[in-house]
Amino acid sequence: MIGAASFTRLDADHGEIGYILERNFWSRGYATEAAQALLDWALSAGGCLSVIAICRPENIGSWRVLEKIGMRRESLLAQHMWIRDHLEDSYLYRSGSAPVS
Repeated sequence: MIGAASFTRLDADHGEIGYILERNFWSRGYATEAAQALLDWALSAGGCLSVIAICRPENIGSWRVLEKIGMRRESLLAQHMWIRDHLEDSYLYRSGSAPVS
């Protein structure tokens, strides 16, 4: 297995995409292809008005993937996620026009 990609419905109009890849498969376009397919499906057949994704600020490759598929960085979520034994920041990206309530 080289990685995984997911779509989670947050409510009737909103969803979240995510992906993870084994380091040996970075920089080959797999994350971009998977994220684009999930985003396209969510905004069309999935019926979502807006899709979010969250990534770590130091993961430049991940936020480049999100920007490449047309998502925009909306905010910095300070101390958003527990990593090991402390809180870390995250970036929130969004595509579409409807805010998540």
